[in-house]
Amino acid sequence: MQEIQIIGNVGKDAEIRESNNTKFATFSVGVTTRKKNGENVVEKTNWFECATDNLKVAPFVKKGVKIFVRGSFRLDQYYSDSLGQWIPTIKVHAQNIELLSPKKDDSTEQPPAAQSTPTPPPVESAGNGGDDLPF
Repeated sequence: MQEIQIIGNVGKDAEIRESNNTKFATFSVGVTTRKKNGENVVEKTNWFECATDNLKVAPFVKKGVKIFVRGSFRLDQYYSDSLGQWIPTIKVHAQNIELLSPKKDDSTEQPPAAQSTPTPPPVESAGNGGDDLPF
């Protein structure tokens, strides 16, 4: 399995999308590296397109937030009309996301209580050794 870990800043707010009746959140993460070139500091930002099926994090993934993402990746490319060439890109299926920016006391958004998922009551076995499981 190929795995990637990145720490960077979110480029735009997460968007909820749907494909084949599956919902997922997409967002981009920019990772900036700095090199000293004589007296000048040269910055280069690499962008990663991320997607996750963990929709609970979407309200918190906002532009500018520092974030850690771990997941599998694949190389892709898209055609840029303005540049007239194919641009390579890395797409990440984010399995682990951690927000690294400090919380802002008065402007931190909290998910509405109505969106919290109640814990279902435990299911008791029917005495058949659990053979009724669907898997």
